Amino acid sequence: MDQAAGPRAGEEGSARTRRRGRGYDREISAHTVRGIDPQDLARLRAVAHAYVAPPGHWEGIEPWWVFEFLELTGCAPIVLARAPRFNLRCEPDPADGRLHVRFTRHKKRGIPGEQDLPVVTLADPGAVWIPQLVARFRARPYSVQWVGQLLRDIGEAAGVACSARALRHTCGIRVGGDSRDPAVVQAWLNCSAVQAVQYVRVSSSRDPRVLALARDWGQQLSAPGASLSPGGAAAGPSAGT
Repeated sequence: MDQAAGPRAGEEGSARTRRRGRGYDREISAHTVRGIDPQDLARLRAVAHAYVAPPGHWEGIEPWWVFEFLELTGCAPIVLARAPRFNLRCEPDPADGRLHVRFTRHKKRGIPGEQDLPVVTLADPGAVWIPQLVARFRARPYSVQWVGQLLRDIGEAAGVACSARALRHTCGIRVGGDSRDPAVVQAWLNCSAVQAVQYVRVSSSRDPRVLALARDWGQQLSAPGASLSPGGAAAGPSAGT
């Protein structure tokens, strides 16, 4: 597999100009959360499982392992591509019955940290293939470009844009939706507190507490004199206290 080609001569400067022309701001974009829709994620996952690598490429690795691992952990692709450098490893813990993925989180600035992610139970199929994937990358590291190209190939076949960044955002939204706790998201992704809140915010539309704010929820607001506001009379006898 050829490594991803860089911009042609003269294109890099023009690309930077276009971004600046649209008001691109690196600091603001760092807190932009755009995950993959559940339907698109299902399509990507199906294509990843059916993907056949060209001969001689990804030997000893099922390509879908890479896709699933990045979506499950939310880690930066450089952690997988340079597994020995970041001490990426898998360790089963009989005490909690889970497989832990541990590594030194790649971070240019901000929170340093050793990551410890209890990714699957020991009965899950992932407890078998995840250690195989990690062992393969530790024995023969692939480049970040190879990982990125694989994800692009899967995305093109599925008709859905796919990248490690999109998978990380998708992971953050999933963790935010499941936990409803920015602190849990921050611990899982080793991101900033501001970023963690953004993941919870994006996932909040399916939170039962947010769904309860819909005007017709449970038809509890149909009584005469009931308030349509979340803190009105329909909220219960303690409303307004």
